[in-house]
Amino acid sequence: MFGGSYDYNQRGTDDIEPSQGVNFTNGGQAFNGPNGMDVREYTFYRHRYGFVGSADYKLGQGSLIYLRGLFSHFLDNGED
Repeated sequence: MFGGSYDYNQRGTDDIEPSQGVNFTNGGQAFNGPNGMDVREYTFYRHRYGFVGSADYKLGQGSLIYLRGLFSHFLDNGED
C-alpha cells in the first residue's frame, strides 16, 4: 500500500505588543512600564507533504515479514 498528502496554506495574523519605556507618576517618580503599542501584521506560507508505504508477505504458516515507512516534511516561512 502507498499513500501521500500535500497541504499549502497562506495565513495572516495580526499581533499587538505593548511597547516598554520609562513613565512618570504624578509625583515625578520614574518607573518602567508599557507606554504604547506596536501593531504587527505577519503572513505565513506553510507547505506540508508526506508519504507512507507498507508491504507485507506471508512466508509460511505462522511467519510474516513486513516493511513500513513514513516520510513527512514541513516548511514554515513567514514575513512581516
